[in-house]
Amino acid sequence: LQTKHGINRKDLFIQTKFTSLDGQDRTKPLPYDPRVSLPEQVRQSLSTSLQNLRTDYIDSLVLHGPERTHEKTMEVYRECEKFVD
Repeated sequence: LQTKHGINRKDLFIQTKFTSLDGQDRTKPLPYDPRVSLPEQVRQSLSTSLQNLRTDYIDSLVLHGPERTHEKTMEVYRECEKFVD
């Protein structure tokens, strides 16, 4: 962006999301391995987003929808909190 458009990364607010397996479009490649733990799915999804967006960090990670249980939703949320720093 800097070279082509003169925009610095620090001047952008980039947001991405974690979508549970239930919310994924199964006709497209998944951004994570569905066989791994939920925290690992979150990490893989974020890594895929960083790669696709060609950036080293994002400003906001959104939980796109709840998991099937409150406990699993909180497991995902707790993993998302780890990325704040």
